Amino acid sequence: MNIHTYFDEVPGFNVENQLRLIDLWNESWSKRGWGPTMVNLATAKKHPRFGALQEAVAKLPTVNGHGYEDTCYYRWPALAVCGGGWLSDYDVMNYGFLPEPPPEIFTTLSEVVYWKVPCVAGGTVEAINRFIEAIIAYKPDDQDALVAAGPPNSPDWRFYWGEPREGVRRPHCSDQVIATRLAASRPDVIRSRFICHECYRGPWETAPLVHFPTGVMTPKGLEPKWKHIKGIRAFA
Repeated sequence: MNIHTYFDEVPGFNVENQLRLIDLWNESWSKRGWGPTMVNLATAKKHPRFGALQEAVAKLPTVNGHGYEDTCYYRWPALAVCGGGWLSDYDVMNYGFLPEPPPEIFTTLSEVVYWKVPCVAGGTVEAINRFIEAIIAYKPDDQDALVAAGPPNSPDWRFYWGEPREGVRRPHCSDQVIATRLAASRPDVIRSRFICHECYRGPWETAPLVHFPTGVMTPKGLEPKWKHIKGIRAFA
């Protein structure tokens, strides 16, 4: 069974480091019986609703810039074009998640606090298409904002979603925001199953899947990620 990851060159990201990280991702998933494959914008554009999705997400606010944020949305039509299944960010390493059929309802495998994090997620073609249609139809409101608190890149730097805190408030939406809100209101579209843990949070040292996000790795000086991941938790 295949596991997919989405990669396109994004301004500001070191391509060589990204490709070295993908090699590491490939190694970790291959060891658990998966067939790693890479999809990209060309794949996503084959989806019949790509144009509608592209138009919809271009109107959504983001603190990250659309160059990065849009790739997060485009991975889902790319996965549907491949016949559905599972897709993982390439900074999610596999320590014990064995191949299994995709669920009938789009399912995320990671949570952080209240977030439903789609760093690993999957479903049948029909399930993914329902999620895509929900993104296209999504209308952001006042809750779709982040509040920055603390000096950037310090341990106190955080973005808080939908909470009345002091700090710089910025309108923001992402597939993670949409997934989190839909999980509370549309169980027919998305569900969550928590087996992927963020590194240094909860039982990450024994979790079958571990996410090594930039928001954790960069403040700790653990960049580029591919140089440090095996030292943080080795592959069995």
